[in-house]
Amino acid sequence: MSQFGLSSDYKYYEFELDSLDSIVSADSTQTRLNWPIFNIVTPITRIAAFKVLEVQIPFSWYTINTTNQNFTVTTTNPVQTAVTVTIPVGNYTSATLITALTTALAAATVTVTFSSLTGKFTFAPAAGTISFTFGTATDNGSTNPRFILGFDGGAASASASLVAPNIAAITGPNYLYINSRQFGNQLDVILPGGATLLGSGSAGPQIAKVCV
Repeated sequence: MSQFGLSSDYKYYEFELDSLDSIVSADSTQTRLNWPIFNIVTPITRIAAFKVLEVQIPFSWYTINTTNQNFTVTTTNPVQTAVTVTIPVGNYTSATLITALTTALAAATVTVTFSSLTGKFTFAPAAGTISFTFGTATDNGSTNPRFILGFDGGAASASASLVAPNIAAITGPNYLYINSRQFGNQLDVILPGGATLLGSGSAGPQIAKVCV
């Protein structure tokens, strides 16, 4: 049996984990950013090394779901303060998301456009200014669509032409991190220094980064 680069002196175990084997906790700390969770019933001790051989990511979840479909909008003409905007559940392209956003923002008469060159959305009200709010400034993006639309946490500055500061992640996250609470923090994984959800570049539970 191939040892996949490990010494033949070690025992080799191979596990196949399926989403049906996962645990989705009702704990409020468990969001769609950190599940599914797998528990191996038989403990494995004295681990020398491990390797992720294959990851398959099916398109079985909606990018916009009942957890992240809402955000708030404030306009000056007409005057609307923190009105909840709801994007219908589903998966989107830039064109279909423009249609959904135009409908959702109909009361504010907002024109929505998307630049294929910059990958950003622009929102322009017929009159006055517009501002969006996505939770607090430290919002992690699991309860609103700020990542999908390309916005930071908190309130965006009111503008007559509101351009998203970031590239829109219309199809969802670009990467999936495989984590281990037991020994992930013992591994040196290079992470972005400003990624607060990943430990700000310090050692954390991440053990592998998978391109979606």
